[in-house]
Amino acid sequence: MTDPKPGDKTIGQWAKEAAGHAWRHLPLRAWRVFAVGILLTLYASVVARGVANSFPEFGAKLSKTPLLGFLARYEETKNLQGAHPFAVLFLIVVFASWELVLRAACGDDAVFARFKKPDVARRITYCVAAGVLAADCWFYYAGITNSGWNGATFSFAALLATVGFVVVNVAVSLFAVFLTPKKESDRAPDPA
Repeated sequence: MTDPKPGDKTIGQWAKEAAGHAWRHLPLRAWRVFAVGILLTLYASVVARGVANSFPEFGAKLSKTPLLGFLARYEETKNLQGAHPFAVLFLIVVFASWELVLRAACGDDAVFARFKKPDVARRITYCVAAGVLAADCWFYYAGITNSGWNGATFSFAALLATVGFVVVNVAVSLFAVFLTPKKESDRAPDPA
């Protein structure tokens, strides 16, 4: 066994730092699990319906595909469409997009600082996020209008519901941004 060099961390020091990191991030991770769990019901029902109505290919049942035929054996999974897994993955992408945009809006440029050209990375992120968020609004609006308004092409109530949906997404993501622990170097000095 070799002797530790000056400055090497002991197992106890490493464990203390790892535990501190886990505890600092616990509220953020708990909020993300809770919020994504709640939003998952909206995405699995309304957004999946909007995706299936916008793209009929996603309306096909997964149990009819060759590799996923076993899903037909179970009552809970026999009616799953291709839009359902797409909506779940889309929820993760939308949540991440909102967090990136809101972090940048709150002045946290640490995400873009690791790139060689942070301005270019920020612009690309904004463009991709704008496309994702516009598609999210369209899928929700299409899901609402096609489910309750007899296939109407425009509905003011569905438009208001979509605006409310966007406000909820922003609030959930903004709360996650506020729960993100700051690095020691970013914290304000203790006034005491």
